Amino acid sequence: GRPPDRLGLAIGQNRVSARAREAERLSNIATGANGVLRRKETPLEVNYQFAVARGLWLMPSVQHVRNPGGRDDNDDALVWGLKLSAVF
Repeated sequence: GRPPDRLGLAIGQNRVSARAREAERLSNIATGANGVLRRKETPLEVNYQFAVARGLWLMPSVQHVRNPGGRDDNDDALVWGLKLSAVF
């Protein structure tokens, strides 16, 4: 009954390169910091786009991010979003 509507699901993984991790490790040694090295973060998003009027769409979304910033010691994050699109 709503053919222009759209449901989306996305999952990804962002990894910190070995060179960047090594630079961070050396920086920790040089400064005496004892920080956790960044590794990877995994975002998962669900969204739904629907037409409000002809040429006007809303797309609410929710994203769950595991290990934000690539750090295992960070709590997972929940991000809400809303996108408005218009065609004139």
